[in-house]
Amino acid sequence: MTLQDIEEVYQIELLSFKTPWAKESFLKEITTNKNVSNFIIAQYDNKIIGYAGIYLVGNEGHITNIAVHPAYRKIKIGELLFINILRIAVDLKVQTITLEVRESNQIAINLYSKYHFFPVSVRKKYYIDNGENAIIMKLSITNLNKFCDELTNNLNLIKEKFRCPIKIDDIHF
Repeated sequence: MTLQDIEEVYQIELLSFKTPWAKESFLKEITTNKNVSNFIIAQYDNKIIGYAGIYLVGNEGHITNIAVHPAYRKIKIGELLFINILRIAVDLKVQTITLEVRESNQIAINLYSKYHFFPVSVRKKYYIDNGENAIIMKLSITNLNKFCDELTNNLNLIKEKFRCPIKIDDIHF
C-alpha cells in the first residue's frame, strides 16, 4: 500500500467497519510505523477492492485489518488477502500470529480456523460501538514447510476458481 492508495482504502474501511480507523491511522502505519507495519491491497481493473494489514515484530505477528469492498465480497478476495498476509509473515520466519475478531463474525472465525487459528481468550466489551466481545485467536506455526505448502495449495485452488484478474500488490491471480 502506498500513500496514493489511502483514500480508496479508507473508503473501504468506512464501508466495512462500524468503528473505522481514521484516515490518519493508515497514513501513520505506512510512514511512521513502516518498520513493523505491512499492508497489502487487492485490485481489480485498477481499482482497490480490498486490503489487509499486519504488524511484524521479531518472530510474532498481529493481523490488524482485513476488509473487502462490499461489491466484491463472497468471491474469496478476503481469503486471498489473508493467505498473502500469512505468506509475508512466513517469509519473515514469524512463528506466532494473533488477531481479534468480533464474537458475532462467524464467517471470519471460520476462515481463521481453516488456517489453524484457535481461540485463546476473550476481550470483554472490546468493541466500543456495541460492547461486543472480541475473540483473540492465535496461530502457532510449528511446521513451516507444511504450512507453506498448505497456503500454496489453497491459493492454487482459489486461483483455479477465479475467472477475473485480481492483483494483490505484485501478486497476480
